[in-house]
Amino acid sequence: SDLPVGGGTPRQLWSGYIFADGIAASPDGTRIFAVSEGPNQSHQPVVLTLGPGAPEVKHIGLNYFDIAQPFGWTADGRAVTYLHRTGSLDNIWAFPIDGARPYAVTHFTSMNIAAYAFAKDGRLAVSRGSVNSDAVLATGLAAKPH
Repeated sequence: SDLPVGGGTPRQLWSGYIFADGIAASPDGTRIFAVSEGPNQSHQPVVLTLGPGAPEVKHIGLNYFDIAQPFGWTADGRAVTYLHRTGSLDNIWAFPIDGARPYAVTHFTSMNIAAYAFAKDGRLAVSRGSVNSDAVLATGLAAKPH
């Protein structure tokens, strides 16, 4: 649903099913990248173009099983972004919505990505690290009086 920031009556944008943890708004706010329900309860990446009427739904040909979250958009709004995950290595990839070939945005050789964001000028901030599975026993941590 669309709820005006200044108040007012919400309007339904689309009646289809969208997986809530896979949604990203374009930089200009006119499109949404989402994972919707396709045939036989499949996961289908789509771009919804918002307007005064019903949104235009575009199936962009991206395979859900080849992408990982978080999802986003390039700063220019021409491509949706996602993680390409290979074990403990993540890189950000961009999938142009005009049908051009996907391309790597980052070329890391280690670590997973937790989050990323593009600034309006195209600069990229990335939070990444390694999974730590060490077990630690801490002793002597009883609260002491002040």
